[in-house]
Parts: sequence; C-alpha cells; structure tokens
Amino acid sequence: MHLSQFQIEPFHEKDHEQVCELLVDSFRSKFQALVHLSDREMTELLMKLWTFDCRDASVKQFVARKDGKIAGVLCLKWKPSEPRNNPQSQVNIVQLIRQYGPVKVLKLVTGLGALSYAPHETECYIEHLAVSSRERNQGAGQQLLNYAKNMAVQSRCKVLSLHVSCSNSQAIQLYRKLSFGIRRTRYNMLRHLIFREPAWHLMTWESSVITCRE
Repeated sequence: MHLSQFQIEPFHEKDHEQVCELLVDSFRSKFQALVHLSDREMTELLMKLWTFDCRDASVKQFVARKDGKIAGVLCLKWKPSEPRNNPQSQVNIVQLIRQYGPVKVLKLVTGLGALSYAPHETECYIEHLAVSSRERNQGAGQQLLNYAKNMAVQSRCKVLSLHVSCSNSQAIQLYRKLSFGIRRTRYNMLRHLIFREPAWHLMTWESSVITCRE
C-alpha cells in the first residue's frame, strides 16, 4: 500500500455534491438514525442544508483524490478570531420544510448540532474525517490524518483533537496508531438519544515541535 497514491487538495465549491455523497456513504448509520431517506434523498437534503464557506479562515476542508475522484474528506476547525456568520442563515429552511417535512429537517439540524464542538484558542479540531467505502483500508484516512497533523503544526496550535464514539473500535485503533491518546471520555445525553451512542472519547495528538500561539 502506498500512502502517496492520494492527492490532498483544498475543497472547492464544485466538490460539494461529491463530498455530501461521501459523508452520507461514510456516516449512513448516523443519518439513518435521524431520518429515513434514500442515500440520494439524504445527499440532496444535506447539500441544501449544509453550506460551506471557503472564505472562512477558521474552517478549512480538504479532499483526497484518486484517479480524479474524491476518496476522502477532512474538515479542520480553529477558534475564529472574530464572530462567524451562521451558515444556516443562508439556507431556505421554509423551502426545505415544504419539500421534506418539518420533522425530518428538524431532526437533521438537531443531529448536526449535537456533533458540533468549539475548539479552544490553541486547538485544531477535526470536525469530520470520512473515507469512501470503495477506498477503505487503502491508506486515505491515515494520509488525511497526517495532513491534519501538518496543518496543526503550521497553524501553531498546541493540540490536534477529535471526537469518536467509544463503540467505534476500528477508528480508535487507527487514531492510536497515529499517536492520538484519549484525553477524556464523557457521556453525552443528546448524542445518546439521537445516535444511540452514549459515551464519546476526546482524543488528542500533541507534538514537541508545536509552538503555542501567544
């Protein structure tokens, strides 16, 4: 297996549909816990509900390409230097409710909100990391995580962090392999109710070459 087979590039607006398809593919069980829609319907709803501002310096998204197709996606988040505009304010919620119904839209918004996290001043947070089912166990996830480490160092953060369900043993094994350790484990009632996954690890990676911001 050659980790360099994937090309890591910044996310562009033209990638939005492919990335949403990949997220639905990777997190199908979580989306199905929220709403009962086909993969295509779920992708279309996510595309309309979840907007990504490429100009926002506090959130950066990257894709791993192989043979011109997106094999994985990584989203990093830092504490914003100034108040951010709520991306949901750009979404026509009324139109979505008319199309999909209020219950499905409300459940999806609540679910996405339950997974949100506000990083600290010297923290770089992995908001999501997903790999296409056709590219699993080919090194894309490891390459994206190593890219995240480099980004954390470049942004002069003290720690690179992520959340993972305690039941996701395969992901935890990968993170441990790449020197992530469990910082703390907490019960999350909202995530328990929505996703039926009660306990979550906050895992972190630190490097002696990282210099904290003043």
